[in-house]
Amino acid sequence: MASVALPVIFPAVRIGQEFFGDGSLRQQAPISPVLHLGAEKVLVIASRNEDPNPLPAADADVPYPPLGQIAGYLLDTLFMDSIYADLERLQRINNTVSRLHEPPSSEQPLRVVDTLVITPSADIRDIARRHQDDFPMSVRVLLNRVGGFSRGSSQLLSYLLFESAYCSELIELGMRDAAANADALLDFVGTRSAISRAP
Repeated sequence: MASVALPVIFPAVRIGQEFFGDGSLRQQAPISPVLHLGAEKVLVIASRNEDPNPLPAADADVPYPPLGQIAGYLLDTLFMDSIYADLERLQRINNTVSRLHEPPSSEQPLRVVDTLVITPSADIRDIARRHQDDFPMSVRVLLNRVGGFSRGSSQLLSYLLFESAYCSELIELGMRDAAANADALLDFVGTRSAISRAP
């Protein structure tokens, strides 16, 4: 529960003599710890569909975004932008290291780290919108007051929904996407050859 404890929204969880919350609040370089531990490959399972949002028509009357929509974008920035920024840094370093002529050593410890990014095939915001009525009544009242159910506020819903039907649909999406990317995943983790050799 501590790993999903968003400040102000969900309470911190006491473990031992300390209180813990979501690590994304402080971890601005989420890939860095695994690299320091010696990882040679990094598999990133993203939660943001990268299809661009459709732009409103030129003559559309676009209302000012409600608080719920702004809060959703803030959470998206907090949780998602850091992983993509870290991936971009890693790719730049990989590009630089690949141009070096000497292999990694104690004097030159940098190495190319292979990465694979899997993004969801469906927009999680759309899934959250389908389950918005699963919120408890008290939460629905609060979200309604801050514009949390407006069309552009589904990002906020996707961060706050922990109801079983919503989570089950996310799990099913993950299983479908894993199956669709099975070849790439097996090649990446190096198990394809082991599977082919199995009796």
